Amino acid sequence: MLPQGLPMPHVKPFAGLLYARTRPDAMARVLAPPFDMISGEQQRALVAADEHNIAWLTVADDGPGYPGVAERLARWRAEGVLQADAQPAFYAYQQCQGERRLTGFLAAVCLGPPAESGVYPHENTFAGPISDRLALMRATRCGLEPVLGILTDFGGQVSEVLSDAMAEPEVFTADTPDGATHRLWRVTDGARQQALAEAVADARTVIADGHHRWAAANAYRDERRAAGATDPDAPHEFALMLLVDELRGGVECGAFHRVIHRLPDGVDPSQPALHLGSQFTVEELSLGGLPGEAAAARMVSRLEAEAGRPVFGCCWKTGAAIVGLRDLDGLLAATDPPIDPLIAEFDVALLHRLILRPRLGCTGDFGPQACAITFEKDPVKAWRKVACDQAVMAWFVNPAPTPAVLRAAFAGLTVPQKATHFHPKPPSGMVMYDLAGS
Repeated sequence: MLPQGLPMPHVKPFAGLLYARTRPDAMARVLAPPFDMISGEQQRALVAADEHNIAWLTVADDGPGYPGVAERLARWRAEGVLQADAQPAFYAYQQCQGERRLTGFLAAVCLGPPAESGVYPHENTFAGPISDRLALMRATRCGLEPVLGILTDFGGQVSEVLSDAMAEPEVFTADTPDGATHRLWRVTDGARQQALAEAVADARTVIADGHHRWAAANAYRDERRAAGATDPDAPHEFALMLLVDELRGGVECGAFHRVIHRLPDGVDPSQPALHLGSQFTVEELSLGGLPGEAAAARMVSRLEAEAGRPVFGCCWKTGAAIVGLRDLDGLLAATDPPIDPLIAEFDVALLHRLILRPRLGCTGDFGPQACAITFEKDPVKAWRKVACDQAVMAWFVNPAPTPAVLRAAFAGLTVPQKATHFHPKPPSGMVMYDLAGS
């Protein structure tokens, strides 16, 4: 049961900016993953697929201030590539891939700190990505990509209203190269809009993905207010968000594994037991000459079998091991600063605080101060980076349970960068949020 008396998110329909050509083949060519999930190679493929792919706006290497992106967006609007809807709407969305299904609706969600907005982050943010997204927002005066928010909907009203709305003809259907099918519907009926707004009034929201976009939107709001734009209903007071029901929306929490590209002098990645000491158990993982994909699968399978207690996997060039804790309470009691019990539910947070920092000399959560730790959601890719000498070690973790993420967020706690990988993620390019009126 979540705490009572907390503010609830304020949502409203909005007149979205959408692609005018909605044929399945056309939409499949213009949708793209969120900006921070696109590699350089993937970016080149996306922009080559269509001259109007949304990646031309979201990940363009345009220099300081994004003037070229702003010009491109204005040209697309003038040419009719993008068109604004005539009336405000919520937008029902569903993504299907195999048996996996993500269902939610896009809305304009009131900005502000949690005490005002009822929207709670769960991950740390950093100045660089916020500054980048803010510069893009200033240039385009548009919210190009949605934040993904988890609604703690107790009654199921959201799912019921969306089921009715999705019985109507959709705006588009698109099959993207990753094998997912995306469908979008306008919800313009006043009764349905009111029902969705009322359902959300009994919910609270945790940011699953898009923390830097949310922070940038708040910074943009503050700039507009400082410039004298004080209308509380103005577009800049809200941000574009896809809201999904915690229990029925289909969002799942996955893990980001840690890839260690170098270690301090004297730390031998092939001797984890030596560096960890007697408070840890280190069991060699027998691989029997398995190739990288099969070896990584065996590692993940072993971790999954131990889910429910802190357990970690690691690999180095010539071997792998499963690492456990002999006395979690004792380790937590000796940790300075203390680890909050709610954060102790995140294996990845324990990995940083109990192993990477104090015992392997990785002194930060990311970047050079952490001896070049990077993040990889695909365990096979993490394993191969070690096998190909692109890294000296990789550490694997089980994902945090979604309820643990919600508990930490509502308590005002945040976890390290890339501690969670919520999926499926909504693509960019479905609907954009016009800020030009603010």
